Parts: sequence; C-alpha cells; structure tokens
Amino acid sequence: MLLLLLLQMIVMVTVQEREALERKQAWYQQVHPSDMDKEREYLAFCNDTKQRLHVSELRLNRSSQPLQQQQQQQQKNYINNNNNNNNNNITVCRACQ
Repeated sequence: MLLLLLLQMIVMVTVQEREALERKQAWYQQVHPSDMDKEREYLAFCNDTKQRLHVSELRLNRSSQPLQQQQQQQQKNYINNNNNNNNNNITVCRACQ
C-alpha cells in the first residue's frame, strides 16, 4: 500500500514537472528573449526539469516492476488454487477408473 502511494506521488510530481516545462517552452516560443541571461535561465530550467523527469520515470519503472511481479505471482497462485479445487471436485465414473 505504501509503495502504491509512493508511485502515485511520483506520477503526480512528474505530471506537474512536465506541465511546467511545457508552459516554459510555450513562453519561450512566444517571447524569444534577446537577453542572454534570460535565455541561459530558460535553458538551465529545461535541462534541470528534463533531468528530474528522467529520474522520476526511472524510479517509477523501478518501483512498478516489483508490483508487476507480485501481481503475476498472485495470478499464478490463483490459477493453481482453482485448478487444485476443480480437480478435487471432479468425480470419475467407475467405468472410467
């Protein structure tokens, strides 16, 4: 449960970061600042944001792998339990034995 909450937080932060980057890029497209300091600030912001997004995506992928493995194991257990239960409930006619 805690891992699921962590994953939700990472997704939320990633979405917010991506939206901020898109807003900044749209601003840059409209304004095209001639001031070198503003351009450097924009490029630094983009680089930092892209780096944070990359790290968040790596964390999300790394965190979701154990959940997928756990889900697959639960599905296997469920299938095995159902197969075992079904085999126990089958009655074989005496002629077939």
